Amino acid sequence: MANHHDALFKEAFSSPDSAAAELRAVLPSDLVQAIELSKLSLVPGSFRSHELAESHTDLLFTVPIAGKARSA
Repeated sequence: MANHHDALFKEAFSSPDSAAAELRAVLPSDLVQAIELSKLSLVPGSFRSHELAESHTDLLFTVPIAGKARSA
C-alpha cells in the first residue's frame, strides 16, 4: 500500500518555489542568507551504489551558495 503522506509531501514540495518558502521558514536566518533559494533546482533522486543497489530520495534539490561561482 502506498503511503499517502509521502505522496502529499512530494506533491506539496516538489515545486522549487514551495520548497524554498518552507526552507525560509525553518532554516536559521544565517543559512538562508548563505544560499540562493531563488535558484533552488529539483534533481532526479535515483542512484545506484557500486554494488548496483538502487536508492531513491524523497526529494532532492541543489542550491548554489551565495557569492560562489558555479564551476562548469
